[in-house]
Amino acid sequence: MLALVIWFFYYKNNRSTQLWLPLSFSRYINKRAKLTESNVEAFSLGMLTAFAEMPFSIVLMLVAGNSVVLLPFELQFVSVIGYTFIAVLPLFILRFFIRRGSTVVDVQKWRMKNKNFLKVLSGTLFLTLAIFIIGFKILGA
Repeated sequence: MLALVIWFFYYKNNRSTQLWLPLSFSRYINKRAKLTESNVEAFSLGMLTAFAEMPFSIVLMLVAGNSVVLLPFELQFVSVIGYTFIAVLPLFILRFFIRRGSTVVDVQKWRMKNKNFLKVLSGTLFLTLAIFIIGFKILGA
């Protein structure tokens, strides 16, 4: 269902790695970001972006939360720590590269160069997640 929403209501510009936002949200945020000189407004635009992307994040959070709740009590804490580690890992990797002398521009260039690989990787991981959900939750394997 989420894939259909993405295909019909959201867009992805091929020139760069932009946020997955409805076109109207994206235009509004871009217009305000170019005009703003206030830190408060910049922060508010960031919050608006986070809320606009929530349909994509909430699905993963619900699946993760449901999976954690269904685990035995002894494994719940370990799984929350593991999920948190996986969620924060990209930030640690970015910080590592910046500490080694790379700039954010270098990282963005790398993302642009490897955009197709990252799409395939993320699609494969979502497919794997779907297979596990079908296999273990629905079929009761």
